[in-house]
Formats: sequence, structure tokens, C-alpha cells
Amino acid sequence: MKTIKEIWADNKKRRLILGLGCFAFLVFIQLKYLYNTWFDPDEVDIYVYAYEMNLGNVLYRDLPSQHMPFTYYISAFFYLIGAREIYLQRICFYIMFAAFWTGFAFRYRKYFNKWAIVLHPILFFTLLQNQDFSTQILSENLAAIGAEIFILELLRFLKEKDIDIKGCILMSIAVVFTLGTTFVSIYALFYLGLGVLSLEIYWGIKNKQPMKEWWAMMLKRYLKLFGIVLIPWVIFIIYSLATHSLYDCYYQAYVVNREYYPKYIGIGGSALEGFFIPITRLCGSFIEFKLKDLTQYALIEKSMLLMGTLYFPYKLHKKEGVIAGVTLSMFVMSLAERGYFSFHGKQAEAALALLSASVMIDIVYQSKEKFAKAGLARKAYFVTFCFLIFVNYCNNLTENFVFVYFSEKNHYESDTDAVLAITDENDMMWQTNICNTVEWVSKVPNVNVPVSCPWMWEGVGSKRFDRVKQIRPKVIVYTEDYVCWGAKMSEYAPEAYNFIEENYTYLPGTEQIWVRNEDYAESCRILGYDPEAEYETPKVRHEREEQEKKEQKEKDDK
Repeated sequence: MKTIKEIWADNKKRRLILGLGCFAFLVFIQLKYLYNTWFDPDEVDIYVYAYEMNLGNVLYRDLPSQHMPFTYYISAFFYLIGAREIYLQRICFYIMFAAFWTGFAFRYRKYFNKWAIVLHPILFFTLLQNQDFSTQILSENLAAIGAEIFILELLRFLKEKDIDIKGCILMSIAVVFTLGTTFVSIYALFYLGLGVLSLEIYWGIKNKQPMKEWWAMMLKRYLKLFGIVLIPWVIFIIYSLATHSLYDCYYQAYVVNREYYPKYIGIGGSALEGFFIPITRLCGSFIEFKLKDLTQYALIEKSMLLMGTLYFPYKLHKKEGVIAGVTLSMFVMSLAERGYFSFHGKQAEAALALLSASVMIDIVYQSKEKFAKAGLARKAYFVTFCFLIFVNYCNNLTENFVFVYFSEKNHYESDTDAVLAITDENDMMWQTNICNTVEWVSKVPNVNVPVSCPWMWEGVGSKRFDRVKQIRPKVIVYTEDYVCWGAKMSEYAPEAYNFIEENYTYLPGTEQIWVRNEDYAESCRILGYDPEAEYETPKVRHEREEQEKKEQKEKDDK
């Protein structure tokens, strides 16, 4: 029997123990967010389609979406292996993220501080937990992992001047995680590719490499890379052709976003503007800065923005040259196409957290003597920053941890209970507003004719509306006077709105459930309501309550 000291002396066993400990730590710190409120629709949209894909439905052909495909496929795999509750889906994603971060610490330890890799998630989550919906699982989480792979592979490439097979495989995964989940990642990939090409040209000129030899090296290196990167996309294209969904993918994930989405949202109308947004966003982050707005969280934001987009790239420029520094800086800035500090900016925040962790650890861990000689202001800033990170992360530490709850928190319990009571396995529902929790909890399939977003109705739903009229689903999830991004359903989808008003009746005891007129009486009896009685709809009830509050306030004032 070996002693602990003998086991620890074995390098392979020591690395295994450290790896397992690192992995457990990285899973554990994410469990703080396990029971955070669901982000309905964006997060639940992923899980609902995972469920529907396991029923045999095909993404885009049967399941319309304006998003890129791979987040859905990963979630569908987790659903297949048993993750059929939101907390189980989240745990699967947490495990996957922790596995990547642990792997990074081992693969890149020669090129990047391994402790910075292990500890950067704390900085990352400190940012996320202060923003609405950011701790939920979204495509941007996968894009964050992909962005980190590209940064770390760039740093490795600068040292090795080559790309190995493992790097090709990791970058293939990174392309899937970025471009395959969020299309706007194409801008960051453009700047990264342009920077790497510039480095190759510069090195070739510097080494006086013959043109023929340079081209041979480039073809050998990048044909291998592109070949491996293309493998998952070739598989996806073959699958899409076999399921007759390739054109639907192109149309919904690209055309709808380019032609219909900008009409209502105001972004995405010009492909060229995406090349300049990163710079304007960074400048705006500092130009708009006001001392009175300097909260402890704002100090963390600004500090990480400075360290991640300016200071670390500056250090890289001093070591590896100006092209390397500019490439990294432009890549990080371009990850913020939809902002730095919001749920759409997770990939940018992950990059900032990774680079900022390196800067902060380098100050102490690798330059103890230099730090000891530093001025009081520098030491005070470092201590203050670390203290704020610790305090922010530990805020509400046990509120949503795994040991606090042991079941899912359903925020539409009355609605899902009603749907489960009045439907059977042959019934379908129609989701007409943007909240899709009812389908996820009830597991009643959707007819999947999108009407909740005006751009999806105009681009897709209006062309598939005959499906609703043919099926006439028993149940619909519907909100009176529904508005999405300032657009009223009654105005952008009058055909759907009139169909609902003529053919469906509000089901008492629920918030957003309506049933076919012919099924109303039976549904009321099942739920214990008198079908002959009159019931207020949520809209009427809300208006009455507001009026009563107003009258009470006037009475109190008198």
C-alpha cells in the first residue's frame, strides 16, 4: 500500500489528482447558479427544441429558429442521456465547461499561467451574476469556451510557430462553439484570421523564406487545419441534405436575420457595420464613464476591460510584436458585437476574465519581487480589485445552490397543471407568446408556427400558418394585446390574431392558456369551473385591479 507521499511523488498520479480536484472545483463554483430563474424564452428555447428533436422533429424544417444549430444539438444529446429537467441540463453544461477549463490548464500551462486558467471562471461569474439573465445557459456560453480556445491557441502558436493536430481539433470545436452557435462571431474570426495571416507573412519576410517554400508550408499547415475544421460542418450539411432542411437553415439562420430582423430591432442591416462596432463599443465604454457611476461592480467592469483589451495585448506586443498585440486586441473587442456586459456579451466577458486573471496573477505569482517594490497605489488597487471580486462572487452564495432545492421551480405552475389535465398524448399546443415554459414542463408538442416575434412571423410563420388552421391545436399559450419589441401581434400578424380571437376562449384559473371553443365546456368541467359562468381574462382582471388601486389611492389622499 503506497503512502500519500509516494502517490504524490508519482508525476502522473499527481497530475491526475490535481486534474480531478480542478475539475471538481470548476463544477462546484457553477452550482451557485443551478436554480437561478429560467431565462424564458432564450434558455428554455434550447431545451424545448432538445425535447422536440428527441421526438423526431428536424431543426429548421420542423422547428423554426433564427439561431445557429449546434447549441440545440448539444442540448438534444443531453436530453437523450436523461437531462429532462432544466437543472439537469444545466449540470450537463456545467460539467462540459469544467472539462474544457481543466483541459486548458494542462494543455496551455507552458504558454499561459495555469492558475489564471483555473481561477478566471470566478472573475467571469462575478461579471455574469450582476447582469440580467447572464447566469443562464445560452449559446453565448459555448461561444465563450470557443473564444478562450482561440486566445490560448493563438498564444501557443506565437511560441511554437506551428499548429499541431490537437490544436486543429480544438479549433474545429471552437468554430462550432462560436460560428456554429452565434453567427456574429464571424467578425472576431475574421480579425483573428487576418492577424494570423499577417504574422505568417511577416515571419516569412523576416526569415527570408523563399516564396515557393513559404507557400508549401502554408498549404501543408492550413489545409490540415481547414480540413479538420470542416469535418463537423460537412456532417451537418450531409445530415441537412438527408433531412431536406439545408435551405431552411440558410433561410432562417441567415436571411431572416439579415432581411427581417433589422426592421424591428435596428441592428444587422449592414454587414459592414459589424467590422467597426467593436472599436466604437470600447471607446464608448470609457467616453461614457462618469465618476458618480463608479460602483464596486463598475470598477470591476472597467478594470477587466482595461486589462483584457489593452494591458494584456500591450504586454503581448512587447514580447511578440505589434501584429500579435493588435490581433489579440481586435479579436477580444470583436467578441463584443452585441455589447460587453450583458448576456449577449458572454464571450467577450470570458475573454476579459481570462486575460485579466493572467494580469492579476502575474503581478503576484510571477513577479513577487517587482510587486514588493511597487508603490502603495498599485498594491492598494490590486488588493481592492481582489477584495471586490471575492465579495461580489460570494454575494448570495447559497441562494440557488444544489443543496437548497431538490426540484425545479416552475413559474407557470397553474398553466402547466391545466394543460396536463385537459390534454392527452395526441393533442398539440400553439405557443403564440415568447415564454415557452409551458411546453417544456407539460411536454405537449408545439405546432411550431412562430408568431411570438414579428420578424419570425413575417419571415417564416406567415408562410406556415396553414398548418395551424389544419391542426387547430386544442391549447394555445396566448397573451391578450401581445407586444414584442414594440410591435403588436394584432398589427404584425392580423391573420393569426383574428384566428385566435374567433376560435379560442380563455381558460379560467390560468394566466395564458386558451382552448378551442368546442373544448371549453369540457375543459372547465375537468378543472372544476362552471362553463356557464363568466370569468375575467387576465387583461380585464389587471385593468380592474389597477383601477381599484387608483380609486383607493384617491380615497386615501382625501
